[in-house]
Amino acid sequence: MRFTEITCAYCGKINDKPAREIKRQQKKGRTVFFCNNSCGALYSNASQRIPMMTKECPACGTTFKTKEHGKRSRFFCSGVCANQTPRILSPEGMERVRRTGLEHKDNLSVSAAMKSREAWKYVELEKLLLDVPHEFECEIGNYIFDLVLPCARVAVEFDGPDHRIEKQKLEDAKKTQTAEALGYTVVRRAVKRAAVIPREVLDGIVS
Repeated sequence: MRFTEITCAYCGKINDKPAREIKRQQKKGRTVFFCNNSCGALYSNASQRIPMMTKECPACGTTFKTKEHGKRSRFFCSGVCANQTPRILSPEGMERVRRTGLEHKDNLSVSAAMKSREAWKYVELEKLLLDVPHEFECEIGNYIFDLVLPCARVAVEFDGPDHRIEKQKLEDAKKTQTAEALGYTVVRRAVKRAAVIPREVLDGIVS
């Protein structure tokens, strides 16, 4: 029996294989050969392996590695961060969430429903703004802004951890452009998720 020398495509070892078998495989279009089935399986798995990428956790800001795509691609660095951060929705999804209040608030407008639902967050700011004309969950264009000071033409957005995500950043940019086109100055302040917003966030905006 004649043998042909081949180099394993996975481990690099040189092996002798039956020449007739190598020729038959070449006719089928095979261009790589292996010293055994184990190397062949490892080579196949490696070639199908999803590449890794570095992401920043939107909850804590930690960088971590995950798969570029697929079901095993992680969005947060840990389950703790995932549980502490609200699910990120598309603009359409966020609008659906906002409109769910309409079913339970006697057909209030979106802005009015948001005022009722989010009022607990603004209890400290209400005390600070007693003598300042203002409106929480105010509609400007097609967007709802967290706080608007109409006399100063200032719109304030309180950005939680979810606003670090690239998709949300793009939506925030559109929101800002809409308000600026209508003559408002948009100010963004970082806040914690699901917490009463402290007075300090308005330092420099309200004296």
